[in-house]
Amino acid sequence: NNNNPLSAGSLTQIKDVHDEEITTATSTTTTTIISQIEAESIIDTLKAFEIKDIGTSEFMQMYGYHVERLTLQAHASAQCQQYGREDEYVIDALLTYDKVSILVKTLIAIESWRIFVLRSKNENQNQNDDNNNN
Repeated sequence: NNNNPLSAGSLTQIKDVHDEEITTATSTTTTTIISQIEAESIIDTLKAFEIKDIGTSEFMQMYGYHVERLTLQAHASAQCQQYGREDEYVIDALLTYDKVSILVKTLIAIESWRIFVLRSKNENQNQNDDNNNN
């Protein structure tokens, strides 16, 4: 007979219910990151940005903050959609306000900026580093 309070027989089994709680919570609650009214307002003001405007404060506010929130809400709505409780109002607004093409054009501008501007800047920096090392 082991009188050690930490022996296996004296320990209370602890059941990890964390995963079970998450599943239950997901199936019974809705996640609202941004309201439908705010989403529609943001989507209505979406505009395409040219390569030269990438990184400006206006661009960062629109795409670094507002579009990121729209993305999170669209993802949360899609997850809740499987339970039939929440509509996908972000997607609906993008289609209603005909803004999908704006997002695509801006993504192309961002990629072009990354390829042509950022790569050129990095190549110039590497050349300057090589010249300084010689």
